[in-house]
Amino acid sequence: MHKARLLTAMGLIPLVLLGLFYLPVIYLRAITVIIMLAAAWEWGRMLALPKQSLFKFMAGMALLVIAIGMLLTQLQWLYKLAWFFGLGWLLIAGYLMASAYRTKPWTAHRGYSTLAGYFVLGSFGVGLNGLLSLPLGAMGLLGLLSLIWAADSGAYYAGRAYGKHLLLPQVSPKKTWEGVAGGMLAANITALCLAWLIAYYANIALINWKNFGLLQLLLGISIVGDLFESLIKRAHHVKDSGGLLPGHGGLLDRLDSLMAALPFFMVIYWAEINQYW
Repeated sequence: MHKARLLTAMGLIPLVLLGLFYLPVIYLRAITVIIMLAAAWEWGRMLALPKQSLFKFMAGMALLVIAIGMLLTQLQWLYKLAWFFGLGWLLIAGYLMASAYRTKPWTAHRGYSTLAGYFVLGSFGVGLNGLLSLPLGAMGLLGLLSLIWAADSGAYYAGRAYGKHLLLPQVSPKKTWEGVAGGMLAANITALCLAWLIAYYANIALINWKNFGLLQLLLGISIVGDLFESLIKRAHHVKDSGGLLPGHGGLLDRLDSLMAALPFFMVIYWAEINQYW
């Protein structure tokens, strides 16, 4: 599994870099639609939705994609939609995670988990398309991907090597506080390296207390995303959301942290370039 994980990452990273640097934005948006629909399929299969309900869920996701596409030229509305989906997702995730301590958690109910799926995938679609619509949005996305992947890798390896104290055993039986610390450390080191490169080549200083605090906020939200998908999988007795990515599981297993952080990253990015702080 460890070897498959590395090989998959080595294959994905060049494809992501080539896409972000060389594909026109319209093609990146088309890829986003495909990823959203594939993730919706995984989410429905994870909940063991009947075929008719699964197709309804995917149809609803397709309508959401169309709505997002119609708002791409109205960035102010897209910015508000990102707040709606991001905050809605966090509230639902917090409520359902709190219910994990019940004898029969709400996450075991397909209706609640399906509703959560709309917010999780909607957050991803709004955040990603909104970010790509902003100046230098592709570079912003690359920066966020670097941070999330660094956090995921740091948490994975630190947890394997040093993990002893479970984070939330009712939600995820394997995630540990040592893994969280390793992920936060890896992401912060990556952020410092990126900030140094940007300062060196673009003469823009990014290291300050405000940006440091925003980074910790994003990392915390990304951890909630990872935990929430673990909760859904555990409630529905599923180990992985799919098998598309060897060593990683499905698309959702690889994108759960990113989906949580994306809408808030878009809002922060938007506020920064418009000097709303």
